[in-house]
Amino acid sequence: MRYFLLCLVLVSTANANEDEYNFKMGNFGARLREDTWHVEAEKKFFNTMVTYRYADLKKEREHRIKFTNTLYKHGNFSLQGRTEYRSNKDHWRTRLIVNYKRPISKNLSVWVKLQPRYTTDNVYDSRHQLGIQYKAVSTFIEKGVFGVNFSPRFSLLP
Repeated sequence: MRYFLLCLVLVSTANANEDEYNFKMGNFGARLREDTWHVEAEKKFFNTMVTYRYADLKKEREHRIKFTNTLYKHGNFSLQGRTEYRSNKDHWRTRLIVNYKRPISKNLSVWVKLQPRYTTDNVYDSRHQLGIQYKAVSTFIEKGVFGVNFSPRFSLLP
């Protein structure tokens, strides 16, 4: 319960809002975020997830190829590495992704995702999120931004 209360306090102190909707069916997915959208196709080869993304980013379009590797996984903790090429910035970016998810009840969990990033243009930034998830709906804060992420998963197979 204390984790749930902590997330509520952190979410209530955020000052901006971002709505995001993710849809995934097999190896294909789509994401709508505010006035932007993108579609992705992904396929796993051995331990590497290869993803292509086409995005409409308000004033520009982006083609992105991502290579994500699971480096370590144990229980609710995972460590991944990702390298991606961003066409609109014309650079490569690499990141470390640290995930931890703690179930509170059958349908409720708290999670944290830490993502330090570094580009070939010598730019370092980070994307860190703290959130709570109830079934397929997750609310989170990221650098003071309050977000709501709705991620239904669809399957063509019964």
